[in-house]
Amino acid sequence: SNYSCSEWIYVAEGGKNVVFASTTSDRTSHFFNKVLRMSKASPPLSKHDLELQVKYSHLMFRPGGIGDKYRCTSIVIELPEMTMDALNLALLSASRPSHRTGILHGQCGILMQNALQNGLGNILTPIRGQPILRMGIEIKPKCGCRPASPFVEEGHWKKNVSAFQRHQSLKLRQQRVNARSEYDPFNLYSEHEDRMAEAVQKLIHVPQNNFRAFFLGSEGSNEGEKLLNREELSRVCEHVFLSLGFGNISSILATILKREPLLAQLKRIQAMDDVDILGLKQLNFDSYALT
Repeated sequence: SNYSCSEWIYVAEGGKNVVFASTTSDRTSHFFNKVLRMSKASPPLSKHDLELQVKYSHLMFRPGGIGDKYRCTSIVIELPEMTMDALNLALLSASRPSHRTGILHGQCGILMQNALQNGLGNILTPIRGQPILRMGIEIKPKCGCRPASPFVEEGHWKKNVSAFQRHQSLKLRQQRVNARSEYDPFNLYSEHEDRMAEAVQKLIHVPQNNFRAFFLGSEGSNEGEKLLNREELSRVCEHVFLSLGFGNISSILATILKREPLLAQLKRIQAMDDVDILGLKQLNFDSYALT
């Protein structure tokens, strides 16, 4: 099969899916510099179901003007047994979060470009005598819109506090997080560089799963050394940037995010939701009343 590959590493997982990265150096391989999302759902999703997911994600971003620069082309593939064996082996040998369980089901997955793979070699690669830091940063910006739902009255405190901040308070009370993040999405989406840098700094200090650093496509430290937890890794990023003379990582990321139009485009998509999660309960009541 053209989709055979035995070189995989575990990258991350959520409640329903696991992401693997191919480590093959064969540039002719379909898997070169690719990641693969596999389902843990049982019964497994069909190839048709996954193709609908891919189609939906492409349609979802189109109204906001998000072009191919920010979207990975995805295809659904069916995998041979050899590749499935390699993926399950990578999953079983991975250092998974304690609350994540489950194994792979089915033989279909979604293949896409690995946006966090910055080439092969050492993390620091000299170019024209200058060290170039090869790493990727993942940020989950969350929702940057204030609720526009008619079910939230003007002047209500929910108009001024982000959904992320409200959920942080709830998660802390429920002991789902060890520390409350002070990150405020309104600052990251503000388009004011100082506020954006402050938001990134808050993400770095309490990253949870919203700020992650990848070296050579893998989350953790270099060349097989002991993996760091996310809090340690975030602080390593700060130290590395400063020690190499690159400057403050928060300011650098804020400059990049301000220069790129992606956040504004995401906010435009979020603003299309004029019902908001806060209005869903009332919609359910209204729908029930009509039946």
